[in-house]
Formats: sequence, C-alpha cells, structure tokens
Amino acid sequence: MTRNRFIIAFLLVLVYEILMGLINPFGLSFTKVAITLLIWIAFLLTFLTFVFKYPLIRSNMPDFVFYVFMALIGWNIINILRSLLFDDRALTTLFGNSRTSLALLIPFTAVFGFDKTNLRRCSDMHVYLVITGILLYILYRYFAVDPRNIPQNVAFLILISIAAFFINLIPFQPGRIKLITFLGAILLFYLSFITGIRTMMLKIILLFLSIIPVYLFRQFKTKLVYSIVLMSLIIPFYFLQKSLESGQSPFERVLSEVTNRELSVDTRTFLYVEVFSDLKEAQSLITGKGSNGTYYSPYFDETGEDTENRLSVEVGILALLLKGGIISVILYLTLSIAAVYNALFHSNNYMVMSLGFMVLLHILILFIANSPDYSVYNYLIWFFIGVCLSKEIRMLSDTEIKTILFDAK
Repeated sequence: MTRNRFIIAFLLVLVYEILMGLINPFGLSFTKVAITLLIWIAFLLTFLTFVFKYPLIRSNMPDFVFYVFMALIGWNIINILRSLLFDDRALTTLFGNSRTSLALLIPFTAVFGFDKTNLRRCSDMHVYLVITGILLYILYRYFAVDPRNIPQNVAFLILISIAAFFINLIPFQPGRIKLITFLGAILLFYLSFITGIRTMMLKIILLFLSIIPVYLFRQFKTKLVYSIVLMSLIIPFYFLQKSLESGQSPFERVLSEVTNRELSVDTRTFLYVEVFSDLKEAQSLITGKGSNGTYYSPYFDETGEDTENRLSVEVGILALLLKGGIISVILYLTLSIAAVYNALFHSNNYMVMSLGFMVLLHILILFIANSPDYSVYNYLIWFFIGVCLSKEIRMLSDTEIKTILFDAK
C-alpha cells in the first residue's frame, strides 16, 4: 500500500467527485458522510507521504521555494484553525466541504511529485481511465434515455479529465499512447462543450498550442520561449490595468465578440466586484476570512440562483483572496511561478519543460477559473507542480524520462 498511496489517493478523489456530482446529497446524511470520508482518507494517505518523504522533499526543493511551500501550508493551516476557533458555522461545513478546509490542504499533494516512480503510475492511470471512459461513453450514448444529461456527462468529463494533463506531452509519447491522449482530449472537449464548461475548452486549446514553443526550443534552441513566458505572466495584470483605465471589464470586451449566446455570457466581472467589495468592507483583504469564510453576493441574493453568502468563488484568485487574503495569493503565485521557472530554465529534459507550460497556463486561468478545491484537477496540478520543483526529476535526461514512463516493467 505504501508504494501505491498516490494511485489510491487519486482514485478516492476521483470516486468522491463523481459520486458527489451524480448523487448530490443534501444536508447531513449518512450518504454524504460516507462519500466525504473518501476524500479524507485520500488526504490522510497524502499527509503520511509528506511525513515519510519529508527528507526527500527538503533535499530536492530549492531552499527559497521550500520556505515558500512550508509558509503556504502553514498559512493554510492557520486559516483552518481561524475558522475552527472563531467561526460559528457547523463543523460539517468546515470539514465536509471540498471548497473549505479541504481546499487549503490540497497543496500537500505536491509531495507525490518528488517520487519519480509516480510519473509511470500517473501515465498508466491516464491510459486506463481514458480507454475506460471512451468505451463507457460509447455504451452510454447508445443506451441512455437522455444522452445529454448534464450531471452524467460531467461525470464522464471528470473520469477522463486526466487526459488534459498529457496533451502537451504528446510529442514524447509512443504512438498508441499519442492516439489515446488525442482521442481523450477530443472527447473531453466535446463533453466540455455540451456541459457548458468553457474554461476546460480553453485549457484544451491552449495545451495543444503549448506544444509549439517547446517544439521550437527543441529544434532551434530559440529564445522565443523566454519571451512567451514573460509575456504570458504579465497578461492578467495588463488586462487588470486596462480595465482600471477604461472602466470596462476584459471579459466583457472578449466575450462580446463571441457569436454563440450561451458562450458569450460574462459570468466573471461581477464576481471580482462583489468579492473585492466584501473584503474591503470587512477589512480582510490582507488576511482573508479563513477556510470557512464567505462573501455576500448581491447578484445571487437577487436572483436566488445560489445562497447570498457564498463559501467559495469560481475564480481561483478570488477564492484564494477570500480564504487567505493577499498573503495566500502571494504565496500561491510565488510557488507556482517558481515551478514554471525551474521547469523551463533549470531542467535537462523536455518533458518537465512541457509541464512547466502546463503550470503556466494554470496560473493564467486562475484569473477566470481554477477555484481551489479537493478535486481531480487540483490533485493533478499540484502533483505536477511537485514534479516541476523536484531537482532529481529535472536533472534526468530525455532518455531516462522515457525509460521511466514507457519502458516495459
């Protein structure tokens, strides 16, 4: 079991997310407690790995990055204790919701990325899950009464979502795995379209595009890759500055060009306004409101589409700001950017460089989505952040990486 903690924990998170989406248990019930227990077992396995692998993590992470990592974990734990000691909401909300305390514990998953054997395990899981997902979806489309049922299609999306993390690794994969990844990405894009998950569609497109700069760097050793990285990191801040000048949201400008009415709806601008207004009024911009913190939403209060006091935000940066304030945002971005920097500029293999671009895209999309929670997506992104930070893995050659990933056992 010790060797397979990564796989077991991942599968527990996968089953948890699928069951919660399909069953959607309401209130405090035996079903909800049983399903939530899965995710806490997954965290326990992750925490045990952190304890036992601590010396490996410490020796393989740059000193400054290690201190930031520990500071992020420490600050997140403080924010859980703040809610435990000073918040009057139910303990079931504090510990039974994947977007409260569990969301602040997900960075522990990075510890799995320091064990290079987990790369092979993750690659194998990707193949098995995508093949299983494709076959089950074919049967589902044939036999289902309503094949466009949203919760059921979202369940399939979660099942094969691991394919997105292997898109920009296509150049390094053997032929049959290339085909599996490509088919998984196509099905994932289709499921994202019919379920209206626009950010997943955007991620898939950008991940395919991220293959280009890595290819250029491999072929010509061009420094164009450095320019792309630097330009990409300032994009969100450029749009923010332009919005302050013009008074118009960048989401409104971009989405106004989309002809599809459903896809052109701006669902982000009002979230920025509401969260910033709430935190300023509560004087909590610096430290946030803790893991159980909420913000008041005039929009949802008026429409009744959700509770007016919301536990989280769909936008990742805003969710971080709500739970841990500017301190959380700085620590999270510093650690993530450090992963990108080390992957792109201090790696001997192109696989880790490709993963660096994937983490870079994650950072950019934090400004429109990628809300932190204990989910398959966040589990895998933190795993790959760990890979990008591991000196041992970054120092491997392309041949050694391919041996780990694809050679017969």
